[in-house]
Amino acid sequence: MIGATLTAGVLAGLDNLQVCSSLGLLRMTGRRRHCFALAFTFCETAAPLLGILAGNALLRMLAPVSRLAAPAVTIVCGIALVLSAFRGEDTAPAGTLFGLPVSLSLDNVAAGMGISPMAHPAWAAALVVGATSAAMSCAGLYGAALLRPVFARLAPVRAGFVVGGYLCLISIRLLWKGAA
Repeated sequence: MIGATLTAGVLAGLDNLQVCSSLGLLRMTGRRRHCFALAFTFCETAAPLLGILAGNALLRMLAPVSRLAAPAVTIVCGIALVLSAFRGEDTAPAGTLFGLPVSLSLDNVAAGMGISPMAHPAWAAALVVGATSAAMSCAGLYGAALLRPVFARLAPVRAGFVVGGYLCLISIRLLWKGAA
């Protein structure tokens, strides 16, 4: 059961790893990076617990929204990053601190709903899924920050252009995957 729970956490955290790895390449203060890490950790950990509490009623309500929310918010944030780069800024716009963690945690709500009938205690399994996904978010965010100097040498353009474009590509992939 632990293996299945960890696998669910890794699968739920893959999109966060991608997004946070790109965000980590942006120039931001340590405080702002910690705020992103806390926001992702809170959302990713709380979402499966919410899924257990809400049950199938919330799943039916969120299913159509969750397929579009994460890609929509991610593409809006990607466009905002590209526009910020055009203005000469190389940081994440303020809305990304709320929008990305919340929208990307919707899959964890569904994971929590799926865990509840098969794991006992369900809350422990939900915490494992959430913690795994949160750890992947933080690994991407801080790992990419360590690679930022190398990235700046290899790609002497504003990181906002690259990161914003990559977020848009992730969004298109998520929409394509959701349509299939």
